[in-house]
Amino acid sequence: TKRRPGDCRPGLFVKKSRDSRLKAPQPFIKWTGAKRLHAEEILSHCPGGCSTYHAPFIGGGSVLIRAVTEGAAERYKAGGTDRSLVSCYNKLMEDPKGLADSYERLYNGLHDSPDKRAYYESVRRRFNATGDACDFYFLTRQCYNELVRYNSSGLYNSSYHHTRPGMHPDRVR
Repeated sequence: TKRRPGDCRPGLFVKKSRDSRLKAPQPFIKWTGAKRLHAEEILSHCPGGCSTYHAPFIGGGSVLIRAVTEGAAERYKAGGTDRSLVSCYNKLMEDPKGLADSYERLYNGLHDSPDKRAYYESVRRRFNATGDACDFYFLTRQCYNELVRYNSSGLYNSSYHHTRPGMHPDRVR
């Protein structure tokens, strides 16, 4: 079956543990307004067994991940208003290895750089020029408090978080 834009494949979000029960993983991206702590309560207000679960404002995907884990629907659709975020999710669905490989390359480049802030800012400039999903993911994991911010011109402007190393590439895989 051909995937349509916005369709989510549960296998990307949910993996079985050794005892074959489903485990809900952490969202792969941190997003302002996360509902991870409230996902169970939110889903308790949704009718069970629906054919399609819609997540119109995906954010970090906490509620969607929980819905997939619990088998709340036969099909899942997700979207959002932030084009960079949606592009990042599409990259995750279409080429998860490519996203992880790119993140590792950028992470290693940052940590090998004598001027980490300048390296981060060069990736940020490139992202603002190209909108590359891999650059966006890297920036979200290296910026201050992992909080995505845009300026009034719509350019990504979250600053580098110089006091922490960011997420190690092994956790991305």
